Order: sequence, then structure tokens, then C-alpha cells
Amino acid sequence: MISLLLEFFSDGFLLKHAFRATILLGTVAPLAGCFLLLRRATFLGVALPQVSAAGMSAGWLLLEAGGQCTAAAAASGQGGAWSSVFSLLCALLATLCALLVLAWLEQRSGGAADSRHGALYALAGAATILLLAYHPHAESIFAGLLRGEIVAAGPGELRLVVVVLLPAAVVLALFRHEFLWAGADPGFMAAAGRNVLLWNSLLLGVTGAIICAAVYITGPLVCLGVMLLPALAAHGIAGSMRTFFVLAPLLGLLGAMAGFTVAYLKDLPTGMTIVAAHGVVLVLTKLAGGLLRRKKAKRNTGLDA
Repeated sequence: MISLLLEFFSDGFLLKHAFRATILLGTVAPLAGCFLLLRRATFLGVALPQVSAAGMSAGWLLLEAGGQCTAAAAASGQGGAWSSVFSLLCALLATLCALLVLAWLEQRSGGAADSRHGALYALAGAATILLLAYHPHAESIFAGLLRGEIVAAGPGELRLVVVVLLPAAVVLALFRHEFLWAGADPGFMAAAGRNVLLWNSLLLGVTGAIICAAVYITGPLVCLGVMLLPALAAHGIAGSMRTFFVLAPLLGLLGAMAGFTVAYLKDLPTGMTIVAAHGVVLVLTKLAGGLLRRKKAKRNTGLDA
């Protein structure tokens, strides 16, 4: 196993770019999942990857209409650097527009946010399919989005993901307290003279950028799994907020590396295997959390006696 890991990290490894993108995504995406989980907005985490996929599909069609490259080439990462950047920008634009509409609806009507997030998910899914419904290569494009074949990532995709994810991780780490404060007690934060709208907008913008980068290299389903499952696993065993934010990326890294390794050895779809590995990590942490709670309860009972 050690020799296999050394092979993965070597410059001569054929899938080195995919492996490095997997490590980066598995470490950074759970940080966004932590904030979505703490704000009880997990359904938003389900909807936004689908919105990003719809924006990306629109970008592929625009590239083909402009004669830059075919939508199939852009979707498979073979359209060149410009097509990759343009597709990512279209995904980010669609995500930010969706967030603005949701914020406007919340201020205007209030009510349950889950219903709006569910409607957004349904509409974005329909838009993704309808945009490519008549394309001759629609089936292969949809299959690529669904399977999340991160092994197709090359040096261009890796650079693009690094440019997006590393600054996003720095922002989430540096301003973690402000983001938590704005979500937990916005009234007190406003009374203290801090701009709540600014911090909420920054958090949503950074989260949207992470989601777009993840969807670009893995597809919406893998993005959702990599973002939320490690956060859920860490939430079940973390004893403090600091531990929660440390455990989530560590568990994300563990699941990503385990999934990539199994997919490589067994010739399985990489993205789905990574999600399955995160699911296994979630189950194991739930079992470990239950054992720890029972031990603590027995210890407390013994002290009371």
C-alpha cells in the first residue's frame, strides 16, 4: 500500500493530475459543507451543484455556437484553456444569479427556505437536460456529468481548480469566525457595527466558487458527496467547533484518497467510488461516535454512583 501511495505522488504517475485534483477537492470542499451544515442549508448544497451544471451546459452550447469548439469537446476537457475558463465562468454566473434570486425571495416573502431550494433543484435539473436535449452527443455529455470521471483531468484542469480552490480555502479559514457569527447571531453582529450582508455575500460567493470548480471536474453528484458527507461525518464526532473544522477536511482527504485508490485498483468509476468511500467513512464515524457517547455515559454513571 505504501508503494502504491508513493507511486500516486510521483511525477511519473499517469494520473497524477487527477490524483492531485482529488486531494485538493477532498480537502477544500468539506469546508464549504461545514458552513452549509451549520446554517441548516444542506438542501441548498444539493441544489447549487445542479445549478452549476446547468450553467456549464449553457456555456458549452455557447462555445459551439460561437465556433470555438464542440460542446462534446468542451465537456470532456478537450476544448482548450479558453473553453475551460469560459465554462467555469458560466457555471459561476449561474450559481451567483441563483443565490441572488434566493436572497431576494427570502427578503420579500420569507417562509421555508427548503421549498425554494427544492424548486431550484428541480428547475436546474430540467434546464440541464433541456439545454442539451437535441445535441447529437447529449448522451455522452450527460454520462460524463453523472459519472464524475475525474481521471480525465489534465494539467489545465488542475491549474484552474488550484486557482479557485486554494484562495477559497484561505478565505474560509481566515474569516471562519465572521462567517459563523453572521449565521448564528446576525442581529448582534449588526449591533456591533459589522456588515452582515457583506459577510454572508462573501461566504455564499466563496461557496459558489468551490461548487463550480468541483462540478467542473467531477459533476454535480460527486460534488455533493465530497462536500457534505465529510462534514456530516465530522459533525458526529467533533467535540468543539475547532475540531469540527479540522476533522472535516481530514476525513474528506481520507475518503478521497481511499476512493481513488480503490477505483484505480478495481477499475471502477472514480467519482462514484470516492462518494462511496465517503459514505463508508460516515458510517464508521457514526459507529465510533455512538461508542464514545456510550463510554462517556457509563463513566458519568459510575461517577454519580
